[in-house]
Amino acid sequence: MLPPSSSSLQVVPATLLTFTQGVLRERFSSFVPKAVYTFSFDRTTAVTPQLVRKLREAEGHGGLVCSTPNALKSFALAFLHAHRHVRASPLRAASLHTCGCEQAPDARALNSNHLGEG
Repeated sequence: MLPPSSSSLQVVPATLLTFTQGVLRERFSSFVPKAVYTFSFDRTTAVTPQLVRKLREAEGHGGLVCSTPNALKSFALAFLHAHRHVRASPLRAASLHTCGCEQAPDARALNSNHLGEG
């Protein structure tokens, strides 16, 4: 059993995502209430300050995040791509700072359009 303040990431095949969300909602709705979030991401998804805010919200409230391997792989590749460009260009690093991100997007970043309860 998870402590009330801890968050969890469940990675499941796309075909089981809806089923897993339903099971998690059923199990965690009454005894230990936890929000169930869905993380979807692809290589064309823009990484924004809202990404960081949404995952920190899930983490801060001890939410359960469901995702697929493809979404996590796409996010990791987008992170590597952004990291390489930030390191290569001081101007990009400055613009990243002014948009509200202190550093390159990290694994805590989730887009509010791609992380939702439901």
